[in-house]
Amino acid sequence: MKAKELFKKIEEIVPKNLAVDGDKIGFIGKDLENLEVKKVLVSMDYVPTKKLNKYDLLILHHPPLSKPEIPAYVIHSNWDVVKGGACDALAETLNMEIKDVLDEDSGIGRLCKIKAVSLPEFIKLIKEKLSIDNVKVVNFDKNLIVEYVAIVSGFGLSNERLVKKAYEKNADVYLSGDLIYKTMVLAYHLNLTLIDATHYFTELPGLYKLAKIISNLGIEVDIADKPIKWDIL
Repeated sequence: MKAKELFKKIEEIVPKNLAVDGDKIGFIGKDLENLEVKKVLVSMDYVPTKKLNKYDLLILHHPPLSKPEIPAYVIHSNWDVVKGGACDALAETLNMEIKDVLDEDSGIGRLCKIKAVSLPEFIKLIKEKLSIDNVKVVNFDKNLIVEYVAIVSGFGLSNERLVKKAYEKNADVYLSGDLIYKTMVLAYHLNLTLIDATHYFTELPGLYKLAKIISNLGIEVDIADKPIKWDIL
């Protein structure tokens, strides 16, 4: 399939105009007119490697920090916002019923309902469904009953405005990644429970769903689904 045809089909499902202003999405590379795409690698991030020569194209969620050695196409904030995208994939993985958008102005995030469970039971569910060993929790209360959950795939716990949105919408818990000190303190002031299941693992369901969409368009797909890790010394 010609790259232009593939991108047109992708953009019918994930429109580029949904991206936030300044987000670096779309095609990166040369000779778009003649690029034939038979096999792609879908990855959260671009990391320089010598193992990309068997692919015609990279499909990336995060904009690359350096120019990839093969052509790439970035689907970022438009995938977070679009109905059926990254946030919805996270909700589906956790068996949540989507009730509302968390932030109406940007379209980011979802307010979801689950069958009422205790906070420890909900944390156990997150670990099982996301295949994650540990989560960070702010305002842990073993007696808290969780029924309404605000979610954002990826970065949501680093954003004060989204933390406040979760509080304003009466969420019992706000689940996302990228917890920082400032939002932790804010959550203590609001008495809002935060769960950080990491940027990567809250976005991974969306990456799998994106790969499935590309595969359904008739393209052979591999997924790079191993997180980049740092050393703890």
